[in-house]
Amino acid sequence: MNIDKFFKSAKANNKLSHLYLIVCEEGSLREKIVLNAINTLNNKEYIHRADAIEKHNLQWLYSTTGVIKKEEITSLQKEFSKTSFKNETRIFVIDGVEKMNKQSSNAILKFLEDPPQNTIGLLFTENLNTVLNTIKSRCQILFTNKVTKKQIEKGLKDLGYDKKLVSFLSTLTTDIDKAKNYIKNENIDHLRKFIENFSILMEEKKLSENWFIENTTFVIENKEMFICFTRILENFFINYLKKNKKRNSLVYKILSTVYDINNQVKYNVNIDMLRRKLAHTIFYYIEKMEK
Repeated sequence: MNIDKFFKSAKANNKLSHLYLIVCEEGSLREKIVLNAINTLNNKEYIHRADAIEKHNLQWLYSTTGVIKKEEITSLQKEFSKTSFKNETRIFVIDGVEKMNKQSSNAILKFLEDPPQNTIGLLFTENLNTVLNTIKSRCQILFTNKVTKKQIEKGLKDLGYDKKLVSFLSTLTTDIDKAKNYIKNENIDHLRKFIENFSILMEEKKLSENWFIENTTFVIENKEMFICFTRILENFFINYLKKNKKRNSLVYKILSTVYDINNQVKYNVNIDMLRRKLAHTIFYYIEKMEK
């Protein structure tokens, strides 16, 4: 769906809802969607998020700790309960709605029962399945046009990046701006070298749990880095599954573990503990595969 055209049409036909849940990968695309919505609804020409926030047309809620707390929702509610002296549409954004805990989810639901006049909420998530049904039932759900792996690879190649690096980055994201930022992160290069060595050692049956632990300390720097790590492992074992069909059941168990660990990252958990748990489980099944 072209979300920019959607908001133009909804405004023209007077069919705007109070709340939208937008399924969209994290990154610069979310800011573009929000700015286009504000500009369309208010006939503005904001270029940056800060411009809209300064003019009180926008409140943006994002948690760097991995959990959006009730206090943050309450603060948002107080801000939007203030009377606006301008007859303009104000937008609040919850960037990563799946990061809300039970208390913050209840708080936002109470807020949505009687939303302030001329207020629209844009809730973003990468995975619709991680959002509470009580939230989904109150939203109009929109999906962005998904950028394909081939499109992101072409975009990066056109910028002159190495073919091998392009292939690796397209596994991590379909947001070209995010991919360019990854290139500047030396830990992303560590991750690329790790998975190359992992592949070689697995082929030679020389992998060990200790090697895995010693060579992945960099992935616990933050949650985003750890999520990149799990995505790379997921991609590796999916490709391994395609090449080694006779060992399906054990590889499926490894993938199931990777998915489970990835889902736990959004909670306030010890990332290093997850990394060690992942290593132990992966090597338990790899040892079985090699027998």
